[in-house]
Amino acid sequence: MRSSIKFFAYIEDRAEPEQKIFFDGQIYDAFELLISLVQKATKKIVLIDGYVDIGTLNILAKKNPGVDVTIYTFNNTRLSNRDINTFNSQYPNLMVKHMIAFHDRFLILDDTVGYHVGASLKDAGKKCFGISQIQDEQTIQGILNRL
Repeated sequence: MRSSIKFFAYIEDRAEPEQKIFFDGQIYDAFELLISLVQKATKKIVLIDGYVDIGTLNILAKKNPGVDVTIYTFNNTRLSNRDINTFNSQYPNLMVKHMIAFHDRFLILDDTVGYHVGASLKDAGKKCFGISQIQDEQTIQGILNRL
């Protein structure tokens, strides 16, 4: 028992990797990592992803209660107002806004922790892609300022 406590303390003290590469077919592994990132938010999630759908909402549904979500996506998103309203009835507060300024995907938690995500969340793991943590808080603020 004592050694298992030491093992878990060791794991908790170790920083997560700053980047992760997924290969095609690692759909569940990518899904699991994205959920773990979403669950780190305590107040706010900002997702910039031009191609969102119900799969994206399935990941965001794992957020902590009380965490607000804003998605910035293209006008031709696959989310309908009904999808958004249904999500909000169980997992408030989701807002979807339209933008054209970004090509890449970004996940920003609590305005301070950011990730560059190489694939749309809905497609994570279908093809090779990477996720990298953005180390510079000024870069994160610069992204938020352009929304």
